[in-house]
Amino acid sequence: MTKKLLGVTTVDSGQLIIIDPCYLQKWKNDEYNEKASYNQLCYSNACKASSLKNKGGSFGSSAIAIAFQSGLGDGVYRVYAYYKDISKITKSKGRDMRIAKIEIDLL
Repeated sequence: MTKKLLGVTTVDSGQLIIIDPCYLQKWKNDEYNEKASYNQLCYSNACKASSLKNKGGSFGSSAIAIAFQSGLGDGVYRVYAYYKDISKITKSKGRDMRIAKIEIDLL
């Protein structure tokens, strides 16, 4: 696999989320609320998921998002992509490079 820097991401809450952008319209901006419904996509549930034993977990209806703690809290973190040639699978004549894995350098 080939590793390339995609860019950087900024953290100001000590955590990150992974979510399909089409679900962002359902995101509810809120202050931390311990009683927020697990099914809601909101800051409160991202915080709760980041506070789990594994320092992260899924939240939202049907586990739409995953939240996790950033390694050293607030800061700017590099995001890398690992590309893999799947031309044997897609039967492409040339190379068919796809992102196979994402890595966020949190420390």
